[in-house]
Amino acid sequence: MGVYTDWLWFREVQFASVFGTVLQTQVLLGVVTGAAFFLILYGNVTLARRLATREALVVADDLPGLPSPEILKPYLGRLTLPVSVTLALFAGWLGTNRWELILKALNPTPFGIRDPLFDQDVAFYVFRLPLWSSLYGWLMGVLVVSGLAVIAVYFCTRGIQVSPGAVSISRRARGHLLGLAALLLLLKAAGYRLAMFDLLFSERGVAFGAGWLAARSERPRTSVRLSPRPLVQRQQGQPAPLALRPRLSVAHRVRDEGAIAGVIPESSSPSTKLGQLHSQLFGTFT
Repeated sequence: MGVYTDWLWFREVQFASVFGTVLQTQVLLGVVTGAAFFLILYGNVTLARRLATREALVVADDLPGLPSPEILKPYLGRLTLPVSVTLALFAGWLGTNRWELILKALNPTPFGIRDPLFDQDVAFYVFRLPLWSSLYGWLMGVLVVSGLAVIAVYFCTRGIQVSPGAVSISRRARGHLLGLAALLLLLKAAGYRLAMFDLLFSERGVAFGAGWLAARSERPRTSVRLSPRPLVQRQQGQPAPLALRPRLSVAHRVRDEGAIAGVIPESSSPSTKLGQLHSQLFGTFT
C-alpha cells in the first residue's frame, strides 16, 4: 500500500521517473545482497558438512551431551537450505534500505575542495565513504554469521569436540575456521583503513577536525609538516604567515579561507583578524 501511495504522489508531481529509479535500485540491491548472503552462508555450511563427514573426532567423554552425529546429520541436511534462504531474504530486505547510498555513490558531484590529510575531494566523504563503510559492516556481519553457523555444524558433526580439560578440532575443520578467521582479519584491516578517514570528523580537540596530536599519533605517515618558523613567531606574539600554517582538517581550511574571503567578521585589520584566528585554532599548542 505504501509503494502504491508513493507512486501516486510521484506521478502527481511529475517525477514518476525518479520513483522508478528508486524502486529499480531497491529491487536490484535486495536481489544482489540476498543472493550474496545466501551464497556465502550456504556455501560455508555445505562445505562444513562435507568436510565433517570425511573426518570426525571420537572422544569418550563428550561434555556438551549432544546426540550422535548419525542422528543430527539428517536434520542438518533438511534445515540448511530453508534456514539459509530465510536469512538471505531477511538480508535482502535490509539491503533495500541502502538504495540512497548506492545512488549517491554512482552519481557523485565534485566539490573542488580537497582535504589536507588524505588529498581526497570532499565528494568522497559525502558520496562514497558512507557506501564503503556500509559494505564493510555488511561483509563483517555475513562472515560472523557464517562462522557461527560453521562452528555449530562442526559441533553437531563432531568436527569440534569438547572434553574435560581440552577442546579438540579436526584438521579439516581447523583449516576451514582458520580460513574464515583470515578473511575476518583482512576485512578488519580494511576497516582500519576506512576508520582512518574519521580523523577529519574528530570532535576531541578544541576545533572540529583532526588536531595536531591526532594527525601525528593516529596517522603517523601523514604528509602534514609543521615548520618551526610559525612556532617562533607564535612565541613572539606575531601571527604566522597563512601559507606556513598547518592545515590539519577541513574545518581549519574553511575557517582560514573564510577569514580571507571576509565571511568571518574581522575586528579591525587583516593582521589582527588573522592573529585572533591563529590563537583560536593553534593557541593550545603553544
